[in-house]
Amino acid sequence: MSQLYDVDQFVPAPSVELICAVCQNVLLDPVECDCRHVFCRSCISKWLAEGPDSSCPKCRSRVSVISLRTVVPLLQNLLNELQLRCANAGCDWQKSLEQYDAHVKVCAFRRLPCPHKGCFQTLPSDSLGAHKEACEHRVIKCSDWCGLDFTLQQRSSHNCRTAVLTLLNGMQSCLNNK
Repeated sequence: MSQLYDVDQFVPAPSVELICAVCQNVLLDPVECDCRHVFCRSCISKWLAEGPDSSCPKCRSRVSVISLRTVVPLLQNLLNELQLRCANAGCDWQKSLEQYDAHVKVCAFRRLPCPHKGCFQTLPSDSLGAHKEACEHRVIKCSDWCGLDFTLQQRSSHNCRTAVLTLLNGMQSCLNNK
């Protein structure tokens, strides 16, 4: 498990004992305090580091990061067996929490960012290939005589003569400054 899991993804809803009192999500990397309350490791660590006092968020007993201990395997097993739905819109996958991370890495409905500089779109993984080919921010090589690179968006305004002169002027400027 490497991310927070929204309670609404689970079918049926998880027991309140499996919910972190700090973040209100299903426990992630749970640890137990001396007072026996359980929290996500990152949540309780942040709570103790940023809070005015070192106390349990539930009962206010004194707590230190050093005293936190990993929960018994039974609790982790209960968490791993919880059933949840994929968070990606359009995906009907529903299985155990233990299988979730592996699924989202290959889910056909996961959203991925366009790799082209200047494009900020995120698309379903099955649409990304077509978008990359048509993306206005895709770099292409001039097929006329200059052979310079420019984006698809710049193709209609590209002029080989002007582009080469600009490149040469830039090189001349660099040589003059040395």
